[in-house]
Amino acid sequence: QRGSIKDPFSSENKPYFFDVGIADEMAVCYSCHAGGGVAEGIVKEDGTVTPYNDPSLSPVHTYDRDFYSYNSDNVTYALNSGKSIEQTIADIGAPQKHDWSKSGVMENDCLLCHIDPDYTTDNATYTAADGLKVQPFRPRLMIFAERDANGNVTKISLGMAPKDGVQNSSALNYTNDIMRMTRPIGAQYYQLAQLPKSVIGGLFKIWTDGLKAIDATGQSLPYALYGDPQIIPSLAGIYDANGVKDEYTYNPNGGADEMQKLQANQQAIGAIFQQMLDYMNAQLNSNMTMAQMQQSFFNDFVYGYEIRDPGTGALLPIPYPLRHYVKGKFYTDWDDPD
Repeated sequence: QRGSIKDPFSSENKPYFFDVGIADEMAVCYSCHAGGGVAEGIVKEDGTVTPYNDPSLSPVHTYDRDFYSYNSDNVTYALNSGKSIEQTIADIGAPQKHDWSKSGVMENDCLLCHIDPDYTTDNATYTAADGLKVQPFRPRLMIFAERDANGNVTKISLGMAPKDGVQNSSALNYTNDIMRMTRPIGAQYYQLAQLPKSVIGGLFKIWTDGLKAIDATGQSLPYALYGDPQIIPSLAGIYDANGVKDEYTYNPNGGADEMQKLQANQQAIGAIFQQMLDYMNAQLNSNMTMAQMQQSFFNDFVYGYEIRDPGTGALLPIPYPLRHYVKGKFYTDWDDPD
């Protein structure tokens, strides 16, 4: 039900706090949502919808999210200011009324999901470099950005990576972060995701517990673990004579320092992977080799897993994939379908 001036929405007995309006939510999120319902208007008890631009509708109070919204600059400020709710409200002021008669509303687009070309037989169906099929319900491409020394965006590139590896950045740090964990990867590039979830959880527990044990000794770990080019030849390009290339590591001291850390921890890291292999074979009743297991983790697109925060150096809660962005190739941007 909608709140009113006398009975506003509340959470945990706190006064209702305006977060983001429907109009702003649609602008940010609805390239992947089919529309209709709250994206079109007020949904009544009988299931019918009165569009927001219907002249019979009007706001019920000054914090009615159906009719008021903050602009994108204010939302970004609120996310990144680090200030309290009270301080943020004082800085950005009250939300502004949205004019639905100008923007229009969003009816349900059935074909967003109900067109799905048979990509097994249709060679014209486009597949991006991350292995994901470009289709109606995955309309977005990555928005890459180049920035100046102050972090201001000076150029954008729609879909095409302007640089290699971690040198790339995205235009929107939150909604399409360059290495966002929830972005899916095509099945041919992420075989690990095809394993039973309980097995994946066990593998990453062995991995994270093992790294914590090494870290507790005071040994300086690398910022990521990388695929072996002898097992996956296509990854030879991320290395040079000094080790990992600078453009493929988040180590602030560069690839040579990263390689030194990898070599210093080689035996301990190898023991973790052997424990993971033994666990996987026991759980799956298989005779997988170390090379085969590595091919489940690393491939042409997932060349490594970041294990340390590049800003603080602290271990991350879990390792997460590093995408092998290649200059000039196209990449999709769509959140986790699950």
